[in-house]
This record gives sequence, structure tokens and C-alpha cells, in this order.
Amino acid sequence: MSRPNLLLIILDATRADACSCYGAGRLTTPCLDAVAQDGTLYEQAISAAPWTLPAFASIFTGFYPSQLGIEETRCLDPSVPNLPGLLAEDGYETFGVTGNIWLGPEFGLTRGFGRLHRLWQLFQAKEEMSRTRRLADPSEPGARSGRSGRWLTGNPFRNLANAAYGRFWSFHRDYGARRTATPFIRWLRGRRSSWFACVHYLEAHLEYRPPRAWARRFAGDWQEASRLLNQDQWRRAWRHMAGMEKLSESELRAWRDLYLAEVAYADQQMGDLIAALRASGALDNTLLAITGDHGESLGEHGLLNHQYAVHEPLLRVPLVIRYPGVFAAGQRVSGQVQTLDLFRTILDAAGTEAPSTPSRSLRPGMGHGRQVTVSEYGVPRMPDARRLRRYGLRPEQVRPLLRGLTALRTETHKIVEGTDGSLALYDLCTDPREEHDLAAEQPGKAAELQAMLTTFREQHRSVLPVEGRSAEEMDAGTLSRLRGLGYLE
Repeated sequence: MSRPNLLLIILDATRADACSCYGAGRLTTPCLDAVAQDGTLYEQAISAAPWTLPAFASIFTGFYPSQLGIEETRCLDPSVPNLPGLLAEDGYETFGVTGNIWLGPEFGLTRGFGRLHRLWQLFQAKEEMSRTRRLADPSEPGARSGRSGRWLTGNPFRNLANAAYGRFWSFHRDYGARRTATPFIRWLRGRRSSWFACVHYLEAHLEYRPPRAWARRFAGDWQEASRLLNQDQWRRAWRHMAGMEKLSESELRAWRDLYLAEVAYADQQMGDLIAALRASGALDNTLLAITGDHGESLGEHGLLNHQYAVHEPLLRVPLVIRYPGVFAAGQRVSGQVQTLDLFRTILDAAGTEAPSTPSRSLRPGMGHGRQVTVSEYGVPRMPDARRLRRYGLRPEQVRPLLRGLTALRTETHKIVEGTDGSLALYDLCTDPREEHDLAAEQPGKAAELQAMLTTFREQHRSVLPVEGRSAEEMDAGTLSRLRGLGYLE
């Protein structure tokens, strides 16, 4: 019997409670709901990080971000085996499609994909005008001399077209949801053996600019939503988080409505892709896993986007697995799991030997469920001066946000340690929104969870070579795309 196909769909910036099968209160995700009816839904799936690069790194390697040093190097060390690479070595055909520059080849996560379709390229090419340059070796040809030499690498006319397309047209109407299924379906038609594919939807990421029909469907106050659609949403988000220009309650409602519209739009597009897979006859021999890489803040704790916190809206994501005969239809698992558990789960389904990592297989009967889950957020960098000027902010207004955070979560409580010495304790049963810090009131409980976090750190040390890796410097093309997504500061 042939091995199963493996399809991993990742919904960027999608929090669990935005999905109707997780109690959103509105019909936002009928496709995901239908997959959950045919498969198993995990009610407490926790991401290892609140933003894309470390979150994806954990899913693709089964390690926690701190073990990979990924927040410091911004690149997955080639000594660390990753999911597409392991499956390719074991005979799987591999394919990826993404619109997020962090999934570009220069950051190391997509090593092992036989084909990677980048939605910011008009003509798919190995050459990247956004190629990364190493800080460690400034003598490398072209390392600090601009991009002129790379225009002539490969086909210069294709390079020019790709650069213009990525800058001006590729995400003009959406983040690529309408274009995501096409390359996957074309690739699928040529498959003659078992395959692994990762499909990444970026729609729920700021800026929220859903198609007008979707915005109208979800916006309670269309006039307010329309005004926000036409504003610089990044400026509003940053000034709001810095406490300089707070969104009103009506603006926050419209902001949330636009976000839900994006979630719903991505779900509809995902449904079309799954329908094509069903029509091909491959669906029932495919392990289909759908998750979010991380969630999104929508005003909770004064925050927007997915920075500066490790609260539940950023860490609790949807996770549904469909594989007939293995994962029970209609089952809901209440215990905690982590998205990094997908690493061993997928390798287990493929029959591929997995390296030793903290990942655990979610296959029924394997004893899944975690007493504790851990999420990490490295110390963020100060936004660059140009961005601060654009948003009318000064460094001192942003500096209080610049701290690293680690969260340890049990079934009932959560502790958050900051690199600035801060400590917070929440009772998730009585205070699911994490509004009341109990660290001072319950020092015994805080000490108990701190001890668990200390044990975790001792047991999950770095897996990098002793010499480690240097940080990476990115050129203007990569920086521009990352700034467009609100990442690099």
C-alpha cells in the first residue's frame, strides 16, 4: 500500500476564537468546520511563538525557538533537519506555496522543497533580488555593494519583472489567496508518487483589506470599516500600541470585523483548494492538517497585530487533522498540544524516522496531551528611525514594549516571565482574558510555575553547533517586504 500524501495548510495570524468551530459566534470558517467534522479538532493548540519565523521554525523542526536561536540569527541553521528535507530524503515529492517573505529560501525554513512557489514572483526563479547577505563575511562579493551585480544573475529581464511585480502588483488586491490554489493544483496533476505539500495563506495578516464583498458581509458598521480600509493601518496600530492615538471602541469593532472578514475569505479560498484535492481523488489518502502559525491581538491589553505579548489571542490557534481511519471523525481533544507536535505527527504518518526533538505525535493511541506548553518571544528590536518618523513616534514611546517574554501554560494557569524582570500569573479558568495578574496575591503558585519553567529551560537547551551562527543582514528588497508585513524594525 502506498504511503499517504501529506498536506499542511497554515493560516497566518489566525487565532482559534476567530473560527466558528472554536466558538467565534459568527459563521467565519465553514470549510474548516467541515474538515473538523470529518477529522479531529484540538481545542487547546498552542503555538511556540507569536510571530511567523520562529513559529514556522518550530513546526518544521519540532524544536522550540530558543533551541534554534532563530530569533537572533533570523535563519534556520543547516545542521537542523527540517520537515520538507526529511520527507524529500525519504522519497516524498515536496512542494510549498507562500506569500510571506520569511518563507523565502534565504531564511532556511524551506530547505528540502522540490519546488517552492513564491507569490511575490511573477516568474518563478531561483534568483532572488531579496537575497540575504551575511554580516559574518563582509568580503563576500557584493556583500555591501548594493544589488547591481545580482541583476545579471540568471535572466536579468526576469529579475527586473519579478522585482517590479513584488514591489507594485503582487499583493495589490489581497495577500495571494486567489492565486494560491493554482500552482498547487498544477503541481498536483503531475504527481506519480506520495507527496508532501505546505500551503500558506497570509490573508489574516495586517493590513486587513479583504475584498469589499467580504468586508460588507462582516462589518457591523460599514462606514467605519470603509474609513479604516482606506487608512494607513500600520500607523494606527503602532500609535495605538504606543498609547499615542488610541482607536475608539467603534474603530476597534470595525478593526475586528475586517479581521474576521479576512479569516472568512481565506477559509473560502482554502475550501476551493480542498475541493480540487477531493476532485483529484487524492483527499482520502491524504493526511490533511490545518493550523495557524500564531494568532493576532485585536485590542486586548492595548495591543494590535502580533507583537510584544504572549497572551492567549496570540498563542491559541486552530488545529484540525483529517485522515480517515486514523484520526476519528468529529472528535474534539481538550488537552493541551503544541503546533510543533505536527512535526512528529506528519513524519509518523509517513513512516519516516524522526530525529529526537520535543515534538510528540498526535496520532491516536500515542499518548498525546501535554501537562505544560511553552511559548517564547525574543527581545524585539527598536523600530528603525525612518519608521518611527513615519508614524510620528519617538524611541522612548516604544521602548517599554521591547522585552522578551516566555510563557508556561498548564491546564489551569499561566505564568509569563519577561527579560525586564517582570512576572505575571493568570488563572485561565476564572480569568481566560488574562486581565488580573495574580503573581503578588499567589506567590506560592507563581513559584511553582517558575520552577517548572526553570526545569523546562534546563531540559531544552540550544541544539546549535558550539560555534553557533552569525546574524544575517538583508538587502533593501527583503527589508521592504518585511516592513510591508510589519516585521523588521
